[in-house]
Amino acid sequence: MHEYNLRIGSVVVSLDFRYERYKLAFMDYFQRPSHPSPGDIRLKLKFKDDIKGLAEIPNSLFLTKRGDGKGFSVAEGLIEGKYSPKSGEGELVVQSIIMEGNFARIFEQILYQAFWSAVRRKGLSALLIHSSAVVRNGKGYIFTGRSGSGKSTIASLCAGSKVLNDEIALIDLSGEQAIVSDTPFNGLFPDKVEGSAPLSAVLLLKQAPFHRVARASSAESIKTLSKEIIPPMGLETPLASTVYWDMLDCAKKISDAVPLYLMEFLPNPGFWECIDREERNP
Repeated sequence: MHEYNLRIGSVVVSLDFRYERYKLAFMDYFQRPSHPSPGDIRLKLKFKDDIKGLAEIPNSLFLTKRGDGKGFSVAEGLIEGKYSPKSGEGELVVQSIIMEGNFARIFEQILYQAFWSAVRRKGLSALLIHSSAVVRNGKGYIFTGRSGSGKSTIASLCAGSKVLNDEIALIDLSGEQAIVSDTPFNGLFPDKVEGSAPLSAVLLLKQAPFHRVARASSAESIKTLSKEIIPPMGLETPLASTVYWDMLDCAKKISDAVPLYLMEFLPNPGFWECIDREERNP
């Protein structure tokens, strides 16, 4: 057995490989050792090289997912699998090309789905969100927005703070207080660290020729936030139109738990003064 346990917040996804080299490749990719806790769900992975009939590798493993109740297929056979919510066990057959180069970042999307399956199995209320996550003075902050809005720029401007990720962070709403945590996914920031902190605020980013932070409570702001949430689809879930309402529901839960702000900023750390001022005078 060549098992790699990947911690994602409060859940662990156990990946069971046929060959040791695949386990070592995953450890190298995520730059994390296997977690000592047993998996909340367990997936057997097999790799194959049979790309005949495969037109292209899509950017989304959500939009190309099809299921029939017995199993699922992604991108016309790029990944095929099955998963039982009852047992917490599943199998994936993966075209090995998806683990090469930048394609590996696309493969991560199937692990996002594994995360959702594990969260549901444990009865948690947690989600993944496209964002930079920063811990400053013991408080956690989520900076989010569409591609190019400045998430990685924010991470680079947070010297003296802990950057948990510059691309995918985790928000746990299971307890009385919202918690932001690191994830192993997708972040290229070289100095990111593992950790978590109470979530103090979520900031919707927009680059501008000035710094300004203002409270956002409109339905439009919540809708904007919802677009940055990883679709809440487990391995057992095919794509359905209701997933967009589920993303909106997740955004509403976040806005109910912590303040939501609109943040316009220059590429310098002066935005922290605006955040501090808003938090002192809510």
